[in-house]
Amino acid sequence: MNYQIHTLTLALVVSISGIAHAQDDDEKKAACEAILCLSSGTRPPECAPSLSRYFSISFRKWYDTARARQNFLNLCPIVSQDATMATRNTALANGAGRCEAASLNATLLTGDENTNYISNVLPDYCASTISNGYSDINDKTPVYLGEPMRGGYWVEQGHLAVEQKAYEARMNARQVQ
Repeated sequence: MNYQIHTLTLALVVSISGIAHAQDDDEKKAACEAILCLSSGTRPPECAPSLSRYFSISFRKWYDTARARQNFLNLCPIVSQDATMATRNTALANGAGRCEAASLNATLLTGDENTNYISNVLPDYCASTISNGYSDINDKTPVYLGEPMRGGYWVEQGHLAVEQKAYEARMNARQVQ
């Protein structure tokens, strides 16, 4: 009887470790996929599960969310073998989803009660994401249109021509007034 209990316990431990190992492998795979998908200018449908897992990591305070997301990305085995990749993950965790034009326009709005403007300086987390050797998002990087004190703002590269015309029309209308 004692032998059967030990055998059953051993079998359960082996099964549970096999399940835990499989779950660890799934997490590692999702982390590596998330890194690839976040580093690309395009996001094919195959990215949906890993990005869903990444963006589902959320805490009340932003720095807790960023730290937890970075810890998730660090599950990818290559991160511990490449310092550039570790730096990349820090930039991704701090800036993923925050380097689009709409987000930049919201977060870079500064000024006082008399004057508001949107800064034309790209935040460090965006600059390091874009300049990292593992990124392929240069053609997706927002562009600053205009001048900060003259109503300038960030636009997506694909909308630049249309936004340029709209900006010029606003500047011409200001000169007429």
